[in-house]
Amino acid sequence: KGYLQYSYAVLDPGVEYELPEDDPAFVESLKKETYTKHWSQAIEDKLKSMGIPYEVKNCKQCGGRVKKIIYHPVEVHE
Repeated sequence: KGYLQYSYAVLDPGVEYELPEDDPAFVESLKKETYTKHWSQAIEDKLKSMGIPYEVKNCKQCGGRVKKIIYHPVEVHE
């Protein structure tokens, strides 16, 4: 709506929050947010057990020696 507002929010797992309908940019930013972390079997097992979709990619800069895991930290239901 013509201005940017930066802030942060702490969300608790398993809690459903109401999203403001008058701020589609905020909702879109939640949908696009991703975390990229170094791959570990513990993280992959945790995401699998919780049913969170994720993607494992090999690092292009180092020739694929390092694996990264990418996932969406927030699930948005419409």
